Amino acid sequence: MEAMIESVSTIDGVEVIHCTRQPGSLKITKRSCALRYLQAKEECLKVPKDEFDLIRAHSLQICGNCPEGKRFAKELSRTNRGPRKRKDA
Repeated sequence: MEAMIESVSTIDGVEVIHCTRQPGSLKITKRSCALRYLQAKEECLKVPKDEFDLIRAHSLQICGNCPEGKRFAKELSRTNRGPRKRKDA
């Protein structure tokens, strides 16, 4: 599958990107993209319990090897860490 070409638009004041990896012309925030990527990495180890979980796992599988999702996840982890505290000697 091709990588997502980032086209940014604004819907109701929220910046969204167009994901070419998901069907249906999905528009999603960069944060949501990052969270789907991270969730896909966790979910790949779980066995689906029912049909709903199976469909959800399949849609997340597409996100698990997305280079854009990986990039947004790295950005998200940097912003969640916050500024580093210096240790005074």
